[in-house]
Amino acid sequence: MSTSKAKNQHQIVGFNYLRAIACLAIIILHVHYAASLQYVKTISLQSFVASNVVRNCMMWAVPCFIMVTGALLLNPEHAVSRKKIFTKYIKKVLIALISFVLIYRIFDMVISPEGITVKGFELAVMQFLTGSSWSPLWYLYMLIGLYLLLPIYRKIVSSSKDDDIKYLLFIGLLFLSILPLTQLAGMKLNFTIHIASVYPFYLFLGYAISKQIISMDKKKSVALLLCSLALIIFVSFMRFTYDYEHLDLLLSYSSPLNIILSVSLFQLFINTKEIKSKFVHKLFLSLDKCSFSIYLVHIIFVKLILRVLMINPYKYGMLGLLLLVIVILVLSWLISCFYLKIFTLLKKLSTIKLDSSNK
Repeated sequence: MSTSKAKNQHQIVGFNYLRAIACLAIIILHVHYAASLQYVKTISLQSFVASNVVRNCMMWAVPCFIMVTGALLLNPEHAVSRKKIFTKYIKKVLIALISFVLIYRIFDMVISPEGITVKGFELAVMQFLTGSSWSPLWYLYMLIGLYLLLPIYRKIVSSSKDDDIKYLLFIGLLFLSILPLTQLAGMKLNFTIHIASVYPFYLFLGYAISKQIISMDKKKSVALLLCSLALIIFVSFMRFTYDYEHLDLLLSYSSPLNIILSVSLFQLFINTKEIKSKFVHKLFLSLDKCSFSIYLVHIIFVKLILRVLMINPYKYGMLGLLLLVIVILVLSWLISCFYLKIFTLLKKLSTIKLDSSNK
């Protein structure tokens, strides 16, 4: 096996583990966020602050998902045609988006006094077009935007030297993350670059780290990880203890703190070796394989348990929240595994039918 090929396979194992852990982080984030909103009037300030601290410490998950996408799909060695982008990547996301706008709408109608109505389904169409369905679907709309511009992003990468990529990342970091922080001092700068959001920045960042255009050793990664986490905990504590809303700038996806946290975690997982325990390794691979489905399914259980069944996990302290996360993860995982098995079976059956008809 060549050195480059062995390195790519080593990185892919790290990506598998990272996506699996990020999947768990998303559930932790949504459970704490939803629970703190649902029971804000019945819990202590300490519990409310603690939940939001935990939530903000999990904000690295989405950036890391995007960085893995950038590392894999911006790689010039990975053949990605426009046809493949539309027929595989965008098609998959669009089907999931349409399906879950409908599933979420049906759920809302079932638990509402009006029940299932024609107007309810008409509303689903508007929700799909306007992005006003359940909040986790924002990620799917964002993915479609990234995929649509992927051919252009790949051309930028293939025709750029390492210094060009560094320059691009520096400008992105400066204008999308650092300069907006002047709003903390009550001054909004008018110097901008015309990029819609910080998410393409994460895409290029994942590619740059995977190709060692930007690199850190393990000690620096761990140090940055601990420092950024400590600062996020401190800022979150101040934000929610004293209601300093302007500190939200330091807790967003474009915050330098979340960028540093995401980069340090991404760097550490790239250097992660395959776990010796076959059981744990297969566990992570299964979570990774189901991560997209888990992301879409888990929020149904979050809403069902917290808003419909009105189960208050705070009655049992942080242990109650931990148990809730585990229950939702397991249920979402089981449903996702079942769906994937059914989908695989149907795909095999359709292939058999096509083969027999060709004969």
